[in-house]
Amino acid sequence: MSIGKALIVKPRPCPFCGGVPLELRCITFRHWNINCLNTDCLCKGPDGKNPDQAVVKWNSLTEGCIKQRQYEKQLAKDFQDPAIPKKIWKAARSLKTFTMKEITRISKCHQETVNKYLSLLDKNEFLRIESQNSSNSKQKSTYRCIKPRTVKAPSWIGLQLSTREYQEYREEKKSMKWTKIQAVTK
Repeated sequence: MSIGKALIVKPRPCPFCGGVPLELRCITFRHWNINCLNTDCLCKGPDGKNPDQAVVKWNSLTEGCIKQRQYEKQLAKDFQDPAIPKKIWKAARSLKTFTMKEITRISKCHQETVNKYLSLLDKNEFLRIESQNSSNSKQKSTYRCIKPRTVKAPSWIGLQLSTREYQEYREEKKSMKWTKIQAVTK
């Protein structure tokens, strides 16, 4: 089907490769999408209920959206892994003063995850910024851990909730475990 005819919205070039040869396809009854015809790319856009909706969704894709999706998937995995905060905390405690790049290298964690965790630590006063370059970049800031060595690695949830909310969360979590144990033993 010719992509230019009968459409209210005109599609932009492919956000992945910049290619202009595009094809509008009907994949199932009432589902449409746009495909890039560049032989190196051949990507498929999101589905729409009609051709115009498929074009609008295609146009909403931005350059680098694949990398953004990969970052989001990696962050979701890291938030679910309880070992990640421990790795970052251990690296921060061993270095005493550090930059985000150093923690990323030592902990072998994803850069976005380290950045998020350090910003939460800074917000909750576990860290202090020792020096900051003239640019406003957090990567070049030098941090110092100000909590004693006996403090355990704060969890993602513990850093994002207030002290009172975190205590309530812990109590609810304990009561949920108790009811599970009772249900199994009965």
